[in-house]
Amino acid sequence: MATADAAPCAECGQIFAKGEMVSFEQNFVCAACKPVFFQKMLEGIAPGASSTVWRSGRQLVTLVSATLPDRCVKCNAPAAGGRLKRKLSWHHPALYLTILIGLLIYVIVAATASKRATVIASLCALHRSRRKRDILISWALAVIGIIGVITAITNESGWLGLAGGVAIFAGLIYAIATTRVLAAKKIDREHAWMTGCCPEFLADFPEWLGPN
Repeated sequence: MATADAAPCAECGQIFAKGEMVSFEQNFVCAACKPVFFQKMLEGIAPGASSTVWRSGRQLVTLVSATLPDRCVKCNAPAAGGRLKRKLSWHHPALYLTILIGLLIYVIVAATASKRATVIASLCALHRSRRKRDILISWALAVIGIIGVITAITNESGWLGLAGGVAIFAGLIYAIATTRVLAAKKIDREHAWMTGCCPEFLADFPEWLGPN
């Protein structure tokens, strides 16, 4: 509730202490929303209006630096400030062919050619809790696998080493499948296309009319 010392952010609507926000032309903006707010000011768009986020089919389209609304991207429930900064990277799929030359060559080329985006997304309390659980499971599998490999080396057991390697690989796959909030499908100089949002979250944004 707004008071003499607190006010809602003009972008996300959350209540913050005025001393923690930026004041601009009778608007108060929280630190997370400040980049979006001033970008809209430059474009002549009213605070709170969506100008940096669109939908394209099942994909979310944003500027390469964007703050999403304070709603869970997985279920569209209020997130109550549960924000996560996601740094995404993407390169053209053809670059995977450089792996045939050598893994190190691919790593160098991908690091040089990848385009990047920074998106601040939100998760509700339920999905934050599930993500923490899945992170713990992933780490548990990795630790079990490492212990198995070390024990296998000590005891010269090929089967135990194989089992440890499988556990490490399973932990990695589980982490990718369950803990990733957003996945980049394409990034260019100005925009990022990504998956991971539920249809209800996407429905509130205007249709992307630019090139895909």
